[in-house]
Amino acid sequence: MTRGRLIALLVVVLCGVVLVATVFLRPDPTEATSVRYWAWKHGLVKMDLDRALDEMVNDPGRDSIVLGKTEAELRAKFGFTLPVEQASPYVQYCYKNSQYTKDHVFMLRHSNWMVLMRDNKAAQLLRVSGC
Repeated sequence: MTRGRLIALLVVVLCGVVLVATVFLRPDPTEATSVRYWAWKHGLVKMDLDRALDEMVNDPGRDSIVLGKTEAELRAKFGFTLPVEQASPYVQYCYKNSQYTKDHVFMLRHSNWMVLMRDNKAAQLLRVSGC
């Protein structure tokens, strides 16, 4: 076997190992996040951002995507953010009846994900539901 073929074979095997590890060695393989979501989360591929926000519900490590980031960094990751006043009536209702009315918060796109800011950095990721 030539050196070039050996290198090619090693690359293919390495890619296979990474794929298998991605699928089977996630923190909780029963969670319903896709391999594409995992790759998007780690900056490896692009993904429909609304779909990514939907999949975040099942990601136990979702805070790592948001916490510590500035609003500009979050806009770069998620496309855009919205003030609560531009969110759905349901989100606005929940917000007005929450403990966060005096805090600096905004929404990730048109989702139910609200970000609480402290010192211009994301301090908490909150899912608006059940209010």
